[in-house]
Amino acid sequence: MANMNPKLAGMLNQFSAGQANAADTLVDMEKQRTQAEAVKPKIRLKGSVNGFVPAPKQDTAANRLRASTAASAAPLDPTTAPLGKRVKDVMDCLHANNGTQLTPAELLQKTGHNLASDMELLRELHTRSRVTWEGAPPAGAPPSGAVPAAPAAWYAYRPEIEGVRDKVTLLNYVRDLHGRAALASTLRNTYLAAQQDLLALRDERKIFIIGHPEPDKETVFAVDVTDEMTRMDRVGEDVRALWFEVTQPHIKDCIPRSVQELQAAVTKHGLRSAIAHQPVKRAAPGAARERQKKPRQQRFNINKATNAHLPFLFSGAAPKSLDS
Repeated sequence: MANMNPKLAGMLNQFSAGQANAADTLVDMEKQRTQAEAVKPKIRLKGSVNGFVPAPKQDTAANRLRASTAASAAPLDPTTAPLGKRVKDVMDCLHANNGTQLTPAELLQKTGHNLASDMELLRELHTRSRVTWEGAPPAGAPPSGAVPAAPAAWYAYRPEIEGVRDKVTLLNYVRDLHGRAALASTLRNTYLAAQQDLLALRDERKIFIIGHPEPDKETVFAVDVTDEMTRMDRVGEDVRALWFEVTQPHIKDCIPRSVQELQAAVTKHGLRSAIAHQPVKRAAPGAARERQKKPRQQRFNINKATNAHLPFLFSGAAPKSLDS
């Protein structure tokens, strides 16, 4: 340090003094902040963790989908619901109470829709073929088209099959067909619990449900209890065992176990395959073979191309004289 340049020594002293002043300033600021936090009351923000507020959620497609799903799941006010929703509520209520005449007051209590004040809903109900009311036209008659001034005394559900409203009437209807089939889709639409009653009757062996790849084409038959062949509980166990085993050894040993064994057995008995022995169309020896004509290619000379075949494009376009 004794041999150091005086100018350089002065610069080092100034730098050391500045560093010391900066450190003192930071210590004073920290003391002031600590004193202010001790005096100021702590306010906990909603959703904060250890005093830090979480970052806002990003506006992504997933967040928008969650928000729309939550909004759609919220219950709708019956008075502000769309017309389709109001009609469905009333139709479901009438369907659930099939065979019961409900007054407008009862519909208001069950669905929250007032037919006396909602003329749009009242007009739509009077056009539905599955709704009947006091003084309604008979089934199949065209609607009158007149706008009702006030609701009727009662309303009821008009099923496609009149009189079928429970399990007993459903079974009686199928039995009254006397062996003819009934569409399962038509029976399911008679009342809300019709599907469960159909399955219960099938498990009780009172009806047959013949399946189909298209559910609308499934058919239902009644079980004839007087037919001894349908009473499987009267068949002995020994008779049932005959259906699950083969008692003749020479037949049991000759049953093919694969497609190759089946083909070998068929060939052994002199049967011929129609596909393998079908006649093959062959040309007669010496017959001339037809030559396929190649499509004619028209040559185009670009140097001789004109617009003579398009005179309408130039009619009246060219000047008649130099002055015009």
